[in-house]
Amino acid sequence: MPTPETVSPPTAAAVLAELQNLLRRICEQDRLDLAPETRLDTIPGLDSLRLLQSVAHLEDHFNVEIDAGALEDLSVVADIVAAVTQARPRDPTGSP
Repeated sequence: MPTPETVSPPTAAAVLAELQNLLRRICEQDRLDLAPETRLDTIPGLDSLRLLQSVAHLEDHFNVEIDAGALEDLSVVADIVAAVTQARPRDPTGSP
């Protein structure tokens, strides 16, 4: 079983693809094309609660823990992608 130190971080492309699929569902947008420079406040149906739900989903999906400080200044899609790709892997034993 890989340890947190040996788990590869998710790629930016994988995070972007998962975020796009997720936001299509939770924002009820059949067609939603995200780019790294897409401003979060321009995404139809995305509010602060849905944004937090999205971040929690990405943490679970990629098995990472995003530092709360990384979430303070999210303004574009690239900020979310960076927060996930730079997050630390979760400890599979549940230890802090």
